Amino acid sequence: MTTMVGLWLMLVFCSSLVAAVPRLKRQTSRGPLYDYVHSDDGMFSYTELSSVTTNGVTTYVLNMTSQQWYDETLSNRPVWWHYVVIHIPDNILHPDSAFLFVADGYNTDSEPGLDDRFVDAIYQIAVSAGVPAGLVKQVPNQPIIMENDGIPREEDDFIAWTWRRFYDEKHAGIDNPQVVAQLPMCKGAVKAMDTMQTFVKEKANVDIEKFVMGGRSKRGWTSWLTAAVDDRVIAVIPIVLSCLNMSPNFHHYYKSLGGWSFAMFDYWNFGVLALIDEPELLELSYITDPYYYRQYLTMPKLMVSAASDEFFMVDDYDYFYNDLTGDKHIWIIENTGHPFDDVVQAKLVDMLETFTISVLEDYPRPSVEWTKDYTSTGGRIVLTSDTTPLSVSAFSAISVTPDRRDWRWNVLDGFSAVRSNVTWIESPVEDLGTGFRIEFENPTSGYLGFYIRAVFSSPGGRFFQVTTDAAVVPNNFPHPDCSGFDCFGTLV
Repeated sequence: MTTMVGLWLMLVFCSSLVAAVPRLKRQTSRGPLYDYVHSDDGMFSYTELSSVTTNGVTTYVLNMTSQQWYDETLSNRPVWWHYVVIHIPDNILHPDSAFLFVADGYNTDSEPGLDDRFVDAIYQIAVSAGVPAGLVKQVPNQPIIMENDGIPREEDDFIAWTWRRFYDEKHAGIDNPQVVAQLPMCKGAVKAMDTMQTFVKEKANVDIEKFVMGGRSKRGWTSWLTAAVDDRVIAVIPIVLSCLNMSPNFHHYYKSLGGWSFAMFDYWNFGVLALIDEPELLELSYITDPYYYRQYLTMPKLMVSAASDEFFMVDDYDYFYNDLTGDKHIWIIENTGHPFDDVVQAKLVDMLETFTISVLEDYPRPSVEWTKDYTSTGGRIVLTSDTTPLSVSAFSAISVTPDRRDWRWNVLDGFSAVRSNVTWIESPVEDLGTGFRIEFENPTSGYLGFYIRAVFSSPGGRFFQVTTDAAVVPNNFPHPDCSGFDCFGTLV
């Protein structure tokens, strides 16, 4: 992390980022994101690198160029390329459908093999669902140096740079949405679908028309937005990305922590979090926040969260879930932070398979509803379903410290992130006959978060897991809200 002096120097530098770059003309009612990802810059191409057949599945590795994002005056990586891995099973059960997972990676990486964690996961989906399954990597194409500043940026550092640039230009009267990182990231996913359609047609003579797609973290964000602007996506699985309705949710973070999680460092460092109430940031939200595309997000949605995510809050869903329409399910995974270990990854892959199969086979998924009620002494959740679950239980945890609504797996200790003491404990629920109830009293100190998990039978001997969103008692916040530049705050 930089020092406070470095921070203020960065803020001064960022405030000068107002030079105009080419702007994209708005063409449709879905806005600049839609316009950008569907524009043809003449750069799209792909080349087959290798192939291998194992157990009735042929795996191809391609090098795909998705776009040119500006030129060398903005970054040292104007041409975005990606490894695209496509598994094609010999026995394709759904010739009009495919699965796509959006992943990270570096433009210095060697060609991925079958031992790659995500390549293996997508292989399993191809086998179990009987569809071509693809993986697009290098989203974003990183590391990337912006404006010859000599700093190789990746992940949130890159995204925050573009957000600050958007703000500075907008504040100076320059309308330039194309500079926002989510636009080229989504275009990478869209072009991966184009690649799969053409390539699988060539290799297996099937016409893919529909995609189930997912991704983790920033790629979960990409999945949300791609589903909103590309009608080929018939179901979406955003993983550990639950900050929809960003401005209210960000204020929720501030009131919960009295500052910002260390995981938000890059946005804090660029001064973006101090600008969350500014009209320019609202304009940014209209481009990047899936909440503002919700009228297009009516397809089946499996939203996967980590109960102890270092970026986001376990009760984020309070700020957007009820406003989403169509088939929707939450699955909060206990005792994990934002990164998943191998045990959690195995659970995730199994659920991705189950959800994907249910969509492609048009199996009915359980319809689950719940209510949350609070009193001055505690709170409760009551879950009901149109299907009898195999098992129902609750998970609960006491906040990391009494003065924060905080269940992060890792917390800031000085200048280092260390493992917190949070543990989510499973407990039985009360069977009401018409539903299931869990009730907790306010803890003697701090905060207690809790939610209900229900497990249902799914065809093929599989299991479909869903949860409610989380309740927190006592039902208040430990810190006052911020406004204006006071939202700059500190990291915790």
